[in-house]
Amino acid sequence: MLPAQVSDLKHKGGAERKSDKIWRRIRMQKDTTVREEKITGRGLTSHTLLAGDPSKPAVLLLHGAGPGAHAGSNWLHLMPDLAENFFVIAPDLIGFGQSVIPDPWPDNVMAWIGTRVEQCFGLLDTLGIEKAHVVGNSMGGALTLQMMSEEPDRIDRVVLMGSIGAPGPRTPELARLLSFYSDPRPARYRQLMHSFAHDADKFEGMEEIVNNRYKIATDPEIMKTAVAMIDSMKQGIETLNMPPSILSKLPHKVLIFHGRQDRIVPSRYQPLPDRAPAARRALRARPFGPLVAARALGCNAPDAGNPLRGADLLSAFCKP
Repeated sequence: MLPAQVSDLKHKGGAERKSDKIWRRIRMQKDTTVREEKITGRGLTSHTLLAGDPSKPAVLLLHGAGPGAHAGSNWLHLMPDLAENFFVIAPDLIGFGQSVIPDPWPDNVMAWIGTRVEQCFGLLDTLGIEKAHVVGNSMGGALTLQMMSEEPDRIDRVVLMGSIGAPGPRTPELARLLSFYSDPRPARYRQLMHSFAHDADKFEGMEEIVNNRYKIATDPEIMKTAVAMIDSMKQGIETLNMPPSILSKLPHKVLIFHGRQDRIVPSRYQPLPDRAPAARRALRARPFGPLVAARALGCNAPDAGNPLRGADLLSAFCKP
C-alpha cells in the first residue's frame, strides 16, 4: 500500500497521475489518506483507490474511457473531500490502469461493459457493501446505467457526469477520440485532451495532465488492450444506449451533472427531464433529475479545475 501522495501513485511507467500543484492545494485543506489495494471479487481483480471510513456510506466512482484514463486521473482530486462523509471506492475499470484483464479478453463493447459490471459488484461483495451510491463519468455513466438495471437493489443514489448511454450523434471530437490509436502522436493527444475542457488555456495543470496521460496511453503494455478496446467502441458504441423501456422502470434518484460546453457528449443529448430534443424524448419516460449544468465541465475531466465544488455537489446530493 502506498502513502497518500500523488507523486507516489504512479502507473507502471512511473509518471505521476495528477498535478502535484492540485494535490498540494487539496492537501492543505484535508489530511485524508488515499490508499491503493488490489481487490478480487467474482473472479476479477481490481486495482482500487480507497479513502475514508468503511463504516460510512459507500460511494463508487467509475471513470471514463479516453486513452490513458484510469481511476486516479478522473477522481484523485475529489477523493479527500468526498471521504469526509463517505467511504470512497475508485477502481481502474477493467481494460484501464492496473486492473487485471481476464483471459480471453472481451471481444465487443457490450462484453467489456458486462465484465465491468461483474467487476464492480464483485468489488462491493468483497468489501462487504450491500448498497452504494454510484458516480459514473462518460463511459462510466453507461456502466452505471447497466448496473442499475441488473441489480437495482445494490445501487442507492446515482450521479451521471457527462454520461453516454443514450442516443446522440458522434461529434467530431468523439470521432477523433475513438480514432486516436490510428495516429497516436503527442500533438494529436494534446488536441484530444484540450477538447475535453471548456477553455484548455485556463485549465490549471493541463499540460502536465496531457504529458502524464499520454505516457500511460502509449505504454506498450497498455496499448495492447487499449487498441482492441477502443476499436470495439468504434464498432458498437451505440449498443451502450439504454432502452427507454428499461430506464422507465429504474427507481433510483439520479443527478445529471454535465458541462454546457461539453464537445464529446453535448449536454443536449443527456436525459434532461424538460428539454430533451425529439431524438431523446423517449427517455423522458423515466424523468431523471435534478439537473445541474456546469459551464466549464468537460466529459473526461469532472470539475478538475475546482475539485471542492464538485465534491460539495456530490456530497450534498448523496447525503441521507
